[in-house]
Amino acid sequence: LEDAPLVGSLGKACYAPCEKECTRAETGGAPQIRMIKRFLADYYYERHPEPEYGPPGKKTGKRVAVVGSGPAGLGAAYFLARDGHEVRIFEERDIAGGMLRSEIPRFRLPKETVDRDIMNVTALGVAIETGAKIGSVLELKKRGYDAVFISIGADLSRTMGIEGENSEGVMSGTRFLYDVTHGRKHDLAGKVVAVVGGGNVAIDVARSAVRLGAAKVMIVYRRARGEMPASREEIAGAEAEGVTILDRLGPSRIVTA
Repeated sequence: LEDAPLVGSLGKACYAPCEKECTRAETGGAPQIRMIKRFLADYYYERHPEPEYGPPGKKTGKRVAVVGSGPAGLGAAYFLARDGHEVRIFEERDIAGGMLRSEIPRFRLPKETVDRDIMNVTALGVAIETGAKIGSVLELKKRGYDAVFISIGADLSRTMGIEGENSEGVMSGTRFLYDVTHGRKHDLAGKVVAVVGGGNVAIDVARSAVRLGAAKVMIVYRRARGEMPASREEIAGAEAEGVTILDRLGPSRIVTA
């Protein structure tokens, strides 16, 4: 907690890029940092359902507004509050957590873990106001905030620019994951699902589709399989669940029946 308030989420959802870059891999294997975090967070959270600390004693008298309650906003609020500033987070959606809450599937990151991580932040006196859409920084300045940290996320999907991509039954990966995590079920039972892309979002979409009962799920990736940016571990997990990967292919148009 000295360096990261969201330890539960890191232990479960992080792809551990640090382990892949660690020089100790040359001498027998990198430390399993993610699994260490996961064990310690699970062990601690089970025994301490609420943080053991409260707001810091020192106060600077400064007020900071944080726009957005994803990992960046929560992290900024945590360290600002520890320095003695009064912090309030403004979140447009009806619940805090950003993409941790809305786009990462439950099988990878239980939402109870996100709740407990957020408590590490609010225990310091940070207030979170949900359903609060902020129109401008000037608006917050007029409300007496000395500084504003903007962390509104980057969850807009890129388009393919091909015919038919706005057809019925075609949607972005982040939109699909948002629907799934919020209980808006898509009827995929017995259907064939094609996922275009080779990143971790594509893998999450494919594995979610399997759990929704799709008869066949295919990942279509334009480059070679070895160039897929997704985590090797996640790719292996998807294939173990029956997902087929078709590389060096890409759609030129989408035709619906």
